[in-house]
Amino acid sequence: MSTSLRPALADLLAYLGEMGYGEVYLNPRKASAAVPAPAAAPVPVVPSPPAPIDEEAAGRIAELAALAGVAEACTRCRLAEGRTKVVFGSGNPTAELMFVGEGPGADEDRQGLPFVGAAGELLTACRGYLDRQIALVRPRALVALGKVAAQALLGNDAPIGRMRGQWYQVQGVPTMVTYHPAALLRNQALKRPTWEDMQQVRDFLRSGNL
Repeated sequence: MSTSLRPALADLLAYLGEMGYGEVYLNPRKASAAVPAPAAAPVPVVPSPPAPIDEEAAGRIAELAALAGVAEACTRCRLAEGRTKVVFGSGNPTAELMFVGEGPGADEDRQGLPFVGAAGELLTACRGYLDRQIALVRPRALVALGKVAAQALLGNDAPIGRMRGQWYQVQGVPTMVTYHPAALLRNQALKRPTWEDMQQVRDFLRSGNL
């Protein structure tokens, strides 16, 4: 693994490993460029130093924190009656890559953090909170995990199999649709197409072009 791999992608690979990935799939079109895995221990990824935070980014980070506080106290719908905690977005507030999933499971509700249960489901409070998080983080790319997230973001009712592997635009942000991690836990055959989708995301972040 290259030591120049972006930290966000390193985190992505680690997350996919936790979700059950035991293999790395190669795009058949790029198989000739594949390098066999070394017999020795893998070289650890050396993260790049964090970029300096300018005044404008600091303002967005502060607004995200304020938005989390508003979501925590929100009682505008019946979810407030039975929830334990609001599961707000987590991670780097200036990340290049953002994942969007559906509502939280019991583990997420107890801890108030996304992607901590076996299925790694994500709640972003309600749609208005999600839209504002996207606007404040300003990711270079979004990944919609599963049918519920994809249909909500894209405003359609297309099946996930038809939407996955393609790029869309959400608030002007390039958005990839792929399967939800819970689906991968149920169906091992979905791991390969999901990995191919993630390769497209990786290539986009490296090149900056669709």
